[in-house]
Amino acid sequence: MDKHEIKEELKMPYEELLLYLIKKYGGAKCDYFANSECRSKSKKISRTKEGLYCHHMDEDKGGNLGNPPQAQRQPFEWQKKERLVYCNILEHLILHMKIAVLRQKRLLKEPRDIGLFFTTHGIWNICVDINDMFMTNGTNVTWKKRCFEEIKENYDDYIALIRALMNYIETDYVGSKSDVAFLVPGSIMRCSDGDYEIVKVSAKKNKILLKLPSGEIGTFYSDIANEQLTYSDCFDLSIREMASGYDSFYPKIYEDIQKYDNENLIIELSSLFKVDYRGYGFAQYEDILLEKSFGSYNADEYISKALPMYCEDKIDSEGKTLKFWKGTRVPKKVGDSFYIIRIECSFYIKEGMEPFVRYRETDCLRNFSIGVMNNNHNLKNKGWTVLATSDIYDKKSGKYYSQHVDKNGKIVDARVILTLGKEDFLLFKERYEIQYLKILDGCYFE
Repeated sequence: MDKHEIKEELKMPYEELLLYLIKKYGGAKCDYFANSECRSKSKKISRTKEGLYCHHMDEDKGGNLGNPPQAQRQPFEWQKKERLVYCNILEHLILHMKIAVLRQKRLLKEPRDIGLFFTTHGIWNICVDINDMFMTNGTNVTWKKRCFEEIKENYDDYIALIRALMNYIETDYVGSKSDVAFLVPGSIMRCSDGDYEIVKVSAKKNKILLKLPSGEIGTFYSDIANEQLTYSDCFDLSIREMASGYDSFYPKIYEDIQKYDNENLIIELSSLFKVDYRGYGFAQYEDILLEKSFGSYNADEYISKALPMYCEDKIDSEGKTLKFWKGTRVPKKVGDSFYIIRIECSFYIKEGMEPFVRYRETDCLRNFSIGVMNNNHNLKNKGWTVLATSDIYDKKSGKYYSQHVDKNGKIVDARVILTLGKEDFLLFKERYEIQYLKILDGCYFE
């Protein structure tokens, strides 16, 4: 594959790249599966004799669409020939790297966010194939040999792509990077039944040998230590996943990723991934950073808690400046402008009214369940919780309570922090009985 073309493809947003690949290789002549039951692939779908893979365009929304059990649970429209595109395996990797960025809904703040960045694991799965190809000089799998021919001169480009993606993650990460690695021999894992000492870590770091409180030695998967993994651990785990094959971890590929030293190219390629980042839906405001007291890292995150991305037309920002305020009142200078407001309160729905408030905050109820729904209280709607009350649900008693014991042992009223657009805030006051209402802050366009 031409080196210059790799860079040009990275520059294209996901949808544009799909159109480019259709023009380059031609479209599909049939649906992916023979029929809507999604049990067997169409016989004419494969083009591996040309060195090409078939990619589902809607992998950015669905997942593992070529696998029958998963395909059967997702729209058949995503299997239609119009929603398929062909690519070589390196281009397939680029597509899935772009999908990972598309699926990223916020900046990375915690170590576990690094693993979650890889969502469907498509990147890791494709890397497994590419690694085996390069380490066996063409693969022992007959149908893959022609596919390797398309990229056999691109090993350095492949390593550069991985290094650039990891640099994207590194520069996007806003949490602490100072903690030393935990997944090393000698580390102590604190558990409810005692201390577990890490004795040995596998090369892939997916398994650890632990000395149990009883003195016995046992092998466990490293994800049991999730809560104690640091940024360094999760970053390294991701590289090791991309340096692995079907049967083994490849130290050479891992070392080549680590020591790749063309910093200028890494930075250039890494910046190109940003073309696919949409953030929470208002990425144009991600550069407006906020104080911790606002409950969001940046304006993108703050606005999205009040608005789904399809409501962007509410924000007429042309020629205006986004202004934030703190305090217990909406400033007079807001006037008739559209605003977003963050409040704290207790509430319950008025009789005969329909609940509508979508719960997205966890500031006050981080350790309590409001997620168990029934017809009288909180409801599920398209993945978000629609609140009828701020009361806390207790799983043991099966009841809702208007008070709870906080982390300091004090009995406090159950209150929720909500971020609402102007119309929703006015509707909220109309439909709900509200107590202890406190305005925290907000924003508007001046």
